[in-house]
Amino acid sequence: MDKTLEIIIAATVILLTALTVMFMVGGQSESFNDWMNNTKGDAECSLKKTQYENACNCGSDNPNNPDANQIKAEAASNSCSWTNDITDCSSVCN
Repeated sequence: MDKTLEIIIAATVILLTALTVMFMVGGQSESFNDWMNNTKGDAECSLKKTQYENACNCGSDNPNNPDANQIKAEAASNSCSWTNDITDCSSVCN
């Protein structure tokens, strides 16, 4: 009887320890996923800004390019903050 009680207590302690560790790891992975999503969003916005600047054709007589406007619209739909600062290609080319 004593041996059975010891085994039950040991199994309970092991299970509680495992659940505690899983809970702690789960919280850390959630924080990592949030950080990774934020970093991915920042990288996408930076890429869209570079694509927009390249599409503006700053060396030409008419820097406004329909492709640039489409890129800016896509970036705005992704909540990229740079779309608030840049009104059109002339603000990039100056």
